[in-house]
Amino acid sequence: MPWLREASAADESMRAKFLFRVESREVQDDDGVITAFRDGQVTLRENRRLDGFTLAIKEVGYQGVRVGDLVIHNMDGFAGAIGVSESDGKCTPEYTVCNGVVGRADNRFYAYVLRTMARRDYIRVICPAVRERAPRFRYPRFAEVTLPCPNYEYQVAIADFLDRKTAAIDALIEKKERLIALLAEKRAALIHQAVTKGLDPDVPMKDSGVPWIGDIPAHWMMHRLRRVVGQFIDYRGRTPEKTRSGVPLITAGAVRDGIVDHSRAPEWVTEEVCKQLSGRGKPELGDILFTSEAPLGEVGIVTNVRIACAQRIIMFKVDATRVASPFLLQHFLSESGKGEVSSRASGSTASGIRADRLKMSLVPTPPLREQVTIVSFIEQETASYSDISSCIMSQVAKLKEYRQSLITAAVTGQLEIPS
Repeated sequence: MPWLREASAADESMRAKFLFRVESREVQDDDGVITAFRDGQVTLRENRRLDGFTLAIKEVGYQGVRVGDLVIHNMDGFAGAIGVSESDGKCTPEYTVCNGVVGRADNRFYAYVLRTMARRDYIRVICPAVRERAPRFRYPRFAEVTLPCPNYEYQVAIADFLDRKTAAIDALIEKKERLIALLAEKRAALIHQAVTKGLDPDVPMKDSGVPWIGDIPAHWMMHRLRRVVGQFIDYRGRTPEKTRSGVPLITAGAVRDGIVDHSRAPEWVTEEVCKQLSGRGKPELGDILFTSEAPLGEVGIVTNVRIACAQRIIMFKVDATRVASPFLLQHFLSESGKGEVSSRASGSTASGIRADRLKMSLVPTPPLREQVTIVSFIEQETASYSDISSCIMSQVAKLKEYRQSLITAAVTGQLEIPS
């Protein structure tokens, strides 16, 4: 067991084919669709979310799943989509549904074991890839893999212990993530108030004509985006060839919450490819990058000009006589700005927006000097929110790391669990 180097020498081991039986159940008329998520939850799709899935026109080869089954996503198992089902339902043929031999293998214990294997990339090793970076779980290959096999009662004790401990950790993580979400809501409300109402509570107001913007100060203007942006550069086209080093390629995944962070999605292109991509327009300090889809509406400001922009990025070069880049950035970070973008987007499973429709979106525009004051106020007021959120996110990361370390120690015999 090369993935299980720390396992106790006293533990017995056994090939998977002697531990599990593969199920093949008929689908019931009222069965909903079961999905195995990468965090290990296996449940009815509707229990998590309803959008973002590919819907089958005709359900061919679907199989029944029952509460307690061990479910492995054949295409996503390498990423942790393995767990015990908490719902009755049905799943596609791209799942392996199995159960442990009674008295020999506990499904909950082996769900922890298999997810540990996935985390250590051992699922990738035993599963050949059908496309780049997409290994596929195949039960016949898995059946020959040797797994730890402590006695059944001890497996149950380990699973009970981990269920209790992980539930407590998950509850603490959820509490901290709710606090992060609350801080984000407060930050968003502050930004929305500032970029739509200004800082003077006594200023005369007028109707903006846009429901999600509401009243704006009477001396402000409502401009179409095309009136405040001097140049739109839409980086559409084929996917560029990537390299392991070179010029940082900024993809949609690198743009979030007002920041362009290449480390979020690190990819590179050659200098030659960068020149080709930049033929439409070179990034300059203060330019705004906008993601046109997947995800829609994220923005970030350019602070490093040695970059190349990929598909789904639109770059704004603002008209500095009408709007300051930092103010326009805050507009798109506000709920009013997001509402404008969403109202002009299209797409059923993944929303996107065309550049011509984006240009028609409306921007509440105060005088330039007032824009600078508003941006300074926002940055000062939200700095504490960012610091607190960063601290809490660090705590969440450590809790998740501790959670996984606890699981690994328990299933590899490093942690003594009372029977």
